[in-house]
Amino acid sequence: MDDWSITKTFSEEAQIKELAAALYPGSFDTGFKLHNVISNNYYVTVQMKNGSTNTGYYRGDNGFYLITEKIPEWLQRDTAYE
Repeated sequence: MDDWSITKTFSEEAQIKELAAALYPGSFDTGFKLHNVISNNYYVTVQMKNGSTNTGYYRGDNGFYLITEKIPEWLQRDTAYE
């Protein structure tokens, strides 16, 4: 794994709800992203309870970026690059 990448898994319902409120579909044209509104520092892949991911349902980019002002502080702490 590259030294610049951090992977975390979150499964607590409260955390998932907070992250869901901050999601911005990666499939949306990046030309519409306003500077500093969408963070490129985070990329989210959703995994269902049955183990499947969102990539099994759709074609193309199925991940998500995060809306900068909605990124939870706990996520910033838990994923801080050291």
